Parts: sequence; structure tokens; C-alpha cells
Amino acid sequence: MKKNILFIAYSFFSFFVNGQEVSEKDKFNLIMLAGLSTPLGNYSNKSISNANAGFAKTGYTGNISIQYHIFKNHYFVANISSHSNKFDGGSLANQLNAQTPNYLYTSTSNNWQTLSFLLGACDIYNLNKQKTLFLINRAFLGYANVHSPSIYITKAPIGTGVSSWTRQSDASAGSFAWSIDLGIKKRLQKNYSIFFLVNYFNTKPTFNNVTTTNSSGSISQYSFRQSISSLEFMGGVSFDFYYKKSKK
Repeated sequence: MKKNILFIAYSFFSFFVNGQEVSEKDKFNLIMLAGLSTPLGNYSNKSISNANAGFAKTGYTGNISIQYHIFKNHYFVANISSHSNKFDGGSLANQLNAQTPNYLYTSTSNNWQTLSFLLGACDIYNLNKQKTLFLINRAFLGYANVHSPSIYITKAPIGTGVSSWTRQSDASAGSFAWSIDLGIKKRLQKNYSIFFLVNYFNTKPTFNNVTTTNSSGSISQYSFRQSISSLEFMGGVSFDFYYKKSKK
């Protein structure tokens, strides 16, 4: 709740503050970014004693945004982003091996995958007299669909070669999502710029009817909720399209 209040306060402040007006009148910008996604909190936790641990490793993110100029330095933004973080099955297996030294555990899995659709506001501020360097801050609300990894674990008594296995199915879930970011835009040409952004992303889906099966034939289902939060470092390009010529 505290994070949500801070986010809302940030959004209102960013949109209504009277900043320095941008000289060019961009009708809209097309922005393409890619970079690293660093998991935070329980999403990055790798302790088997933590029921909320996500075992997520640093992965990749990419997004496409369209920014439409509203007035002064304010823009409306539509954003589609993808986030991928590998599940750390090696850490899981090592902890199980440490708990039961007479057995050998192995673990394989696929990735956490998130696709988000967000709407928000952007403020752009001039940072130099040449009007080629800009400060960017953006705030978003929207929807995210998260795909949890399938996890396959084998267990074998050391020296016997006889193993058993357990498999947790993957699952998909949708939930409310929000993000904020701060960055720099450097104009290289009239219609072309480079971007560098730091973004915080958060969502918390509930996965229902997750199936667990094992080599003895047992089948069970359960639900769990996972916090997905990450700090993302991105770079990319933007293309500016004008509805009238800039004043030189």
C-alpha cells in the first residue's frame, strides 16, 4: 500500500508540475528499448525456506512505446513490454543436496515470462541551451500477463542410480501492473534520438490450478501468489514525428 501511495503521488506531481517547456512540438515519438532486468525482493529470493521465493535471475527486457504530445512538456504514453528471467534451478538443487547429503538432486526449468500493456504520462525537460539533451520521467498503470516456469526435479540415493522425480507445471496469470522510470534523451538529428532509462516494474499475479506430479503417480493442484518486481536498465532509440516544423 505504501508503494502504491508513493507511485500515485509521483504520477500526479510529474504530470502537473510546471516544468520547462520543450521547444519542439512533437506530435508523437516511437521509442524502442532493450536491456537488463534485475529481479528484486521475493522475486529474486533463492531460499527454500522462503515460501514466496521466486528464484529469478537477472534476465532481459524490451519494450516499445508511443508518446503523443499533449501540451507543454507533457505526453500521453502507450507501452508494451516483455520481461524474461531465468529460474535458478541450480540454487534450488544445491540447497536440497545440502539438506539431504545422502541424495543427489538435479533441477531443470524454463523462464519467468511477463508481457505487460501499460498506459501513462511522460514529462520531458530541456537540460541544455542547444535543446539536444532532455530529462525524461514516465509513470504507467496497466495489465501484465505472467507465465511461471515449469520445474522438473530428480532425486536419487547416491550410489544406487535409481531416481525419482517431481514436476511442477507452468501456469499463466494476469494482474494489475505499474512502473515508473527516469532517463535521458539525447537528440542526434532532428527526427532521431538515443535513450537511456532506469525502470522499476511491479506486478503480483495469482497462479491457480498449478499441477504437481511425481514418479509415484501422485497428482495434486494448488495456487500461489508471486510478487514480480524488477529494476531494469535500458537503452534504445526514438524516432520523432512532427505535426509542424520546429522553431530553430
